[in-house]
Amino acid sequence: EDTALPFDPDHAWEEGDVLPRRYLREPSGSRASLAADGRWIDGAWHVWITRELAAPDPRDSKALEHGQTYNVAFAVHADATQARWHYVSMPLTLGLGEDADVPAQYTDGNLNDASPEWVDVPLFYSGQVYLAWLADNGHPVHQCFAKAQDKPLDRSTIQTLANALAEHEQDWLREQGVLPDSR
Repeated sequence: EDTALPFDPDHAWEEGDVLPRRYLREPSGSRASLAADGRWIDGAWHVWITRELAAPDPRDSKALEHGQTYNVAFAVHADATQARWHYVSMPLTLGLGEDADVPAQYTDGNLNDASPEWVDVPLFYSGQVYLAWLADNGHPVHQCFAKAQDKPLDRSTIQTLANALAEHEQDWLREQGVLPDSR
């Protein structure tokens, strides 16, 4: 808001000019207890997510305790903020001092001094589906989903699920007449 200007329809627009849709601002309150940073390194995103153990507001976050395991999933919104165009992980477990898919590490002091254990979390485009529908035995890609649930960090299993979901969505689009029937 500090840098906003009134809209000028007579402005001399140049290539690359944009109208921001959302104002970027530093988070405050309980949202400020979670921080993330990422870098593209060696052909993959390396993302650091840090947070306090305490939940500043238990209505929108959960306190983390040593020796406990928590259910988590990740989503990456690729050049979009709407529900459709994003990549997701399978449901995973996060453990603080426990055996889990994603081991969390407690650091007392400067986070830059931590030596985290990196976890490769495969993401995939899920299409127009939701978890309960995929978990339903009647869903066309349920078998692929069940295998991915058993191996949520296995890149090959996740790729098989992603391919099945893409094929399912294309079949649906052909049925709706959006895509030509090329078979």
